[in-house]
Amino acid sequence: MKKFLLLGILQVLVLLFSFAKGSSFVDLGDRVVWQTAEFQVELSNSGEDDLIFDALWEIGLPSLRILDDFPLTLSPGETTYLRMSFVPENVGEFKGEIGFDNGFRVYIEGRILDFEQKVSIILLGKKSFGYVGEELTFEVEVENTGDIAIESFTIREEHTGYDGDIGPIEPGKKLSLYIPYTVTQEDIERNSIHLTVVGTTENGFQFFHEELWRFKPGAMVSVPELIDLGNVYYKYVDTLIHIDFHNPGTDTLRVWGKKTFSNNFSSVSNSLVLIMAPGEKGEWPMKFFPRAVNMDFEGDIEFYTNSTVTPEVIVKHRAKVVYGPGNWELKGFMQDTYTRVGEKIDVKIEAVNLENFIIGNLRGSERKSQRELYFARRINPFEISEFAYQYTVTENDILNSKIDFDFFTSDVTGNEVSLHKEVTLKIQEDDALPRKIEPVIIREGNTPSAIQFKFEWEEEVLSLAFDLVIKPGFAIDWSKVELPIPLRDTHQLTVEENGAPNSRVLDNVVRVKITSKDGKPLPQGEGILFNIPIEAEDSEEYEVNFDNIVLLAATGNVLPINAGNYRLAANDPVTGVYPEFRHLNILTQNYPNPFSRATTIKVNLPKEMKARLAVYSVTGEEIMVLLDGPLKAGEHEVMLDGMDLKPGLYLYQLQADGMVFHRRMIKR
Repeated sequence: MKKFLLLGILQVLVLLFSFAKGSSFVDLGDRVVWQTAEFQVELSNSGEDDLIFDALWEIGLPSLRILDDFPLTLSPGETTYLRMSFVPENVGEFKGEIGFDNGFRVYIEGRILDFEQKVSIILLGKKSFGYVGEELTFEVEVENTGDIAIESFTIREEHTGYDGDIGPIEPGKKLSLYIPYTVTQEDIERNSIHLTVVGTTENGFQFFHEELWRFKPGAMVSVPELIDLGNVYYKYVDTLIHIDFHNPGTDTLRVWGKKTFSNNFSSVSNSLVLIMAPGEKGEWPMKFFPRAVNMDFEGDIEFYTNSTVTPEVIVKHRAKVVYGPGNWELKGFMQDTYTRVGEKIDVKIEAVNLENFIIGNLRGSERKSQRELYFARRINPFEISEFAYQYTVTENDILNSKIDFDFFTSDVTGNEVSLHKEVTLKIQEDDALPRKIEPVIIREGNTPSAIQFKFEWEEEVLSLAFDLVIKPGFAIDWSKVELPIPLRDTHQLTVEENGAPNSRVLDNVVRVKITSKDGKPLPQGEGILFNIPIEAEDSEEYEVNFDNIVLLAATGNVLPINAGNYRLAANDPVTGVYPEFRHLNILTQNYPNPFSRATTIKVNLPKEMKARLAVYSVTGEEIMVLLDGPLKAGEHEVMLDGMDLKPGLYLYQLQADGMVFHRRMIKR
């Protein structure tokens, strides 16, 4: 039994030994991570039969590739080499294994290094220079601080323009390179030599090193050769300038006294000597006197120094003396109101210089009257120049009920400043004389044909104007509206859109003007101004609104007349529906007007009725309500406290028994 067991074990060992065909060992040495590593393995057949290599497996060899023909067959006793490659993924000690199906084994060992090459670059030497032409030698030391040998290393230095190669450099080893250089004037002026060394390995890795070599020449002076002040504004206040000095040397620098200078400069320094430690900067303040305008100035200032290189320094100055861009304010002084034709309005315009330089040749005009404005040829810093004249009120000013003054000024540099001032027509209080303009419906038979505008006054009226709105709106061909004979021979009817300059904001408002052609007045008493044709189907009722009525008497005075609203029934033979309102000044002009804080408004009612008096902005926004409720017949005074009102134009409106009356007022 023991004999048969021993024979079985021997047979198994023979079988195992006949299957194992051999092995080999590969030493990779040092390889770089993530870089393809090529190697070759030795294959051999030590058996008595052909050995076939046709399949394999690997351990620890990522991305394994066979680079030679495969599969292959080895005869007994034959040996060959098979090239392979793989890509190592980890840094450190490496072990791998390749096995073939025929039992042959390959064992692989080595070390995987970091792929990045590492270099240290330093510059050796005294690292300073002192004069132009000095011969320097820059020593560049390169050390391989990595684990990989550097086959070649290219060095470029930008300042000297050097470009060369050194190498190879083993890990932990150093090599030095010597670069000759001659100091230039530019290096002196820069006060340093900026060296930039760029090194590149054969694998494309770049390394940089920067270093400054300092200028150490002793006491030195650096100062601008030319100071261009550019445009200097002509002014009485002197221009303060600073001459900047710099000591780029290694010893203390002293600068003293002006040797020569023109009468355009003076020193404002309290010290006779300017002292600067090495590397420090200093300044010497000077005053420049621009003695004439529109001149090209050039001048020199000379200083002494203790520098052996530059014992004297000349600084040139250049400037263009010009007028500065003026900055001024216009102020207008004149009365707030006017009352009659021919009235003289004293106008004074002040130009205030807001800068510390002179304004030159300030000129202007008042656009309404085309009046030229003349100011002083030169306005000194922060001073005032004024221009005064008289303006004569014209008939058109009366009919417009407002004078707009637009002042425009400009200086030699093209800067512009404008000012708007307005003076309003003040109509005297009602003198109780009956004056009115009243619309009525006239008919041809029983058919309404026109709205006729009648007048009544006792004075000689030279011209008149009023804002007119007829509601509902319909197209009026004003070219067909004529003054009656004989008025058309002595007067002219003109119609302007949008009303007077200070008209209330109303739709379809026009400004109607009737002006004298030859200075003759309109008839006294009652009469007809004109007719506006209407069609029977236009409307059953019309609302006619007047505002800003101006009656210019032949004496040049402005006569008061009440503005009002009228409702006309087209099919009612009675002219107007509120006859009790016609001869009353229902809503008077506020007094004073313009006002600064408080003003008084009078309301005169023919009978007891409900009344509402309110104040509006020119955009129609209700500001405040002064009255709202029943009011007895007679005159009532209403006080308006305008302390909280902003300056500007306002409207006040009275609603009484279905009628609406408007007036305007001005808050200063």
